[in-house]
Amino acid sequence: MDILRGLFVGAVQRGQTAVQSLLGRDRADALRRWFAATARDQPLLFGLVVTWLAFCAVPLAAFVGYVALWAVVAFSVFWAIFLFWSGIGLLFLVPALCVATGFSVVVFVWAATTYVVGARVLAAAGFDVPSVFGLGGSGASGSSNSNGNSNGNSSKGTSYGKVSSSWSSSYGKPSSQPDKPPSYALHPVSATKTFDPKEYSDFLSTGLDKPTPVESLQATPASTK
Repeated sequence: MDILRGLFVGAVQRGQTAVQSLLGRDRADALRRWFAATARDQPLLFGLVVTWLAFCAVPLAAFVGYVALWAVVAFSVFWAIFLFWSGIGLLFLVPALCVATGFSVVVFVWAATTYVVGARVLAAAGFDVPSVFGLGGSGASGSSNSNGNSNGNSSKGTSYGKVSSSWSSSYGKPSSQPDKPPSYALHPVSATKTFDPKEYSDFLSTGLDKPTPVESLQATPASTK
């Protein structure tokens, strides 16, 4: 009897510990108080529940153990199958990656070589080819083109300077104005514009829109009495 009592007390204590760990201390205390109140208020119902649990505890425990065992087995089998087929997939993945890497390197080298050779050929033919990462490009031809453009611009500037020499000569000299300019009498047709086409032939050949406005106004000063 003592042995059975000890087993019963130990089972009850372990059950209380398990319930307390699952539900928490507050909920376990509330459940314990509910059982105590039910046993005090309704002893017949409480006795029926306890008797049912005493006879059904073994089948319930066996069922719970059975389900837990198969859950562990299924989990282990899942991971075993997963790792096995993952290893099979790696056997195909590693060679595929090696082959794909080799093809990518070959294609890149082919594209870079084609671009460099094509750029050199086009640059030698006189075409302006932009360089990418220092590969290809016009090179010397580009510099020669830039030098040619700069020389052309400088020659144009020189020609423009020659054309506008008359303008600079006419406006470069400081005008000598008296302190008190004389008064002029306004006449309807007193101002005349002189324009010599021969003098501005070079200037007109440049195609500029506005010729140099060199005008001379002739006016007769009013006679002072």
